[in-house]
Amino acid sequence: MRRGSNSGSAASESARAVSSTFVAAGLFALVGWLAGFGSLVVRARLHLGHWPVGRSGNPFDGSYRAESIDPDRYGLHCDLTWLFFIAAAWVLPFSTIVLLASLVSRRTRPPAALTVVYLLALALAAVTIAFDPGGFFNWFAD
Repeated sequence: MRRGSNSGSAASESARAVSSTFVAAGLFALVGWLAGFGSLVVRARLHLGHWPVGRSGNPFDGSYRAESIDPDRYGLHCDLTWLFFIAAAWVLPFSTIVLLASLVSRRTRPPAALTVVYLLALALAAVTIAFDPGGFFNWFAD
């Protein structure tokens, strides 16, 4: 058993707490956006009776198709979804950098469960934005 001060252990716990806070903030923003976005799509589906679609085509050549309903019609629900989206855009770079730094420095590594859930939420958000299954992100961002 090592005797002496526990300042190394306290510093390690402090570094772990800071990195966990960054990752938890990123996870909170991601889950908030995913939940808000998903519930907004379902709310529009229940209201319309069919899945919402965004604008597409060119209005000058006759191929224009109007959107089914404006997401702004849902007021606070849409505003909070945008708030979480913007928060995620600001927080995710920092939390991802913290996770990458924890690969090198073991003392800053957040708990494994938090890391796994964060990475799953990040992957789901990336797939939602990049591949846009159903065209719902196009409808939301339009």
